[in-house]
Amino acid sequence: MHTTFKLYIALLLCLPASLASAASLMPVGVCDLPEPGVYAYRTCAHSAYVHEFLRHAGLGYSRVAVDKVAESLPSLRILVTVGSGDLPEATRTAMDAWLNQGGVWISVGTTGGVPDWFGVAVDHPQLTYWHGDMPCTLGEGYMTAEPGDNALNPVTPIPLHFFNGIAVHPTTCRVLARVLDAHQRPTSRVAMAEYMHGSGRCILIAPDITGTVIHIQQGTAITRDHVPSSDGSAPISDGILITEDGMTLDWIFDRQPVPGAGELPGFTEPIADEWKEVLLRAILQSAREHRVAVPMLWFYPRNLPALGHLSHDTDGNNPEGAQRMLENLDKAQVHSTWCVLLPGYAPDIIQKISQSGHELATHYDACSNIADWGQDKFNQQVDKLTALFGMTPVSNKNHVLRWEGETEFYGWCDAKGIQLDQSKGDCQSGETGFMFGTCHPYQPMAPDGKMYNVFELCTATQDLIMTAPIAVGDMILNGAFRHYGVAHFLFHPAHSTIPAVADAMFYVLAQGKTRGLEWWTARDINAWERARRTAEWTAYSTEEKDGHGKASATFKTTSPLPQATVLWLAPEKPAIHVDGKDQPVQGVERWGFSFTTVTGDLLPGQDHELALVW
Repeated sequence: MHTTFKLYIALLLCLPASLASAASLMPVGVCDLPEPGVYAYRTCAHSAYVHEFLRHAGLGYSRVAVDKVAESLPSLRILVTVGSGDLPEATRTAMDAWLNQGGVWISVGTTGGVPDWFGVAVDHPQLTYWHGDMPCTLGEGYMTAEPGDNALNPVTPIPLHFFNGIAVHPTTCRVLARVLDAHQRPTSRVAMAEYMHGSGRCILIAPDITGTVIHIQQGTAITRDHVPSSDGSAPISDGILITEDGMTLDWIFDRQPVPGAGELPGFTEPIADEWKEVLLRAILQSAREHRVAVPMLWFYPRNLPALGHLSHDTDGNNPEGAQRMLENLDKAQVHSTWCVLLPGYAPDIIQKISQSGHELATHYDACSNIADWGQDKFNQQVDKLTALFGMTPVSNKNHVLRWEGETEFYGWCDAKGIQLDQSKGDCQSGETGFMFGTCHPYQPMAPDGKMYNVFELCTATQDLIMTAPIAVGDMILNGAFRHYGVAHFLFHPAHSTIPAVADAMFYVLAQGKTRGLEWWTARDINAWERARRTAEWTAYSTEEKDGHGKASATFKTTSPLPQATVLWLAPEKPAIHVDGKDQPVQGVERWGFSFTTVTGDLLPGQDHELALVW
């Protein structure tokens, strides 16, 4: 269906009278608390990063400044705060009345100065010295869900690794999840707590979600070899610095045996994505229980469940391998991204790759000569490849996933017009899967809080059969589908003449298509994600008269979004009318919740109204 959005969704909404007045804000508000000053302890780092992954999720919400929380409460049904420290006393006073009327407060990394509202008590150190009686922080540990059916907890078979947070123990709360220490020993601390406050509720997520997500996705600054795994599956102390040397996940606790791959362990769970989903599910669960209609712009067009991405590093630039890979891709009817290593293929092969619909990308080489790591060398190589391509490249992957420093490389990409990088990933058999915790494209953040205008799309594995058994392909596809992400496989053209490797590529391509997945180039993924992020939810209002009412959400985009899908989390199963005509209800389950969906073309520069009428 191709249509400009103007939806009328008929259902019954039960809104408290005090919360049913017209409002310009969305019913969900998100407030990132200011960063503490120097020498002030932190329970939550880089709180503003919450907007990076909630925007990526397409959630309809309003960003609320900390000094505007009190005046915004009449328009909000759910308030999310993320950060360290206490809320101002005047804000807490206003929130007390708002919660009693049915509001929901979800706090990440802090109790806001009112731990009893969450039914917890803050832990303090047994010994205090020059730093005084500061509350304890969580440090490194793991979150494990309490038994029972609880939609707030992550659907994962392993405890979730976290880095820091607010240390609390339960008093009167309902415990949703508990804290294990860094060695996965039980503690008395609570990781997630829920407590009723009048007609409303308060939910505490004690671990630092934003700091944890950044720490896992981006890793640490790379200045020396990382410690290898003890089982010999990842011998990474090899004298060359690459992205694996900055990983922060644990070789033992964060890896699991890959199903069907014998004893081979892998990072089977995208742990950073699961932390994002902890917060998202808390919002959705609260909306469902408090009957708040929440709109979301889905990740992909046509309501696709996930994406696949195939990249090729042209190491050696062997023409026979390039020709065979092109034939294989034509047979599979898939377009892919070719990361070209200097001096590159002959011009006729480069032209054939481009004319076949594939993407030409850069493959920065600081491996052949380790001294070539530097911005000047990077710029020189990008310039030479741009001349070879006859066009400006969009994406890059570093040769052997080479890396030094922390986030400086993203600044090089940004300055040179490279919009997406793929260098975070695995090189060893025991690193396969989600070693940087994500299967979604994300924008990295510098230590000073600056956001780079570059996306990272991690590489999950390379050259199945040669690097890892084909069962790893199923593991990566399964993870991407569970978390609605991108399954990224690297196959070198130099190995395309090996029948078993070619068969493995055909296998994952076919498996993905069978499940409804489309295979996109990095250029296409980058273009779609950037277009999505121009969409902005601008208003939400409700009105009611004589037992009838209407809830409307409005948004606009500055880039066209053909066949975009909008999800509605609605209290009841709705009937949908588009431009006054009945449309069949399309239901879908995402993150364990039932949504109603509609797909159509979003046109730039226009307000699109989604109206729910009862």
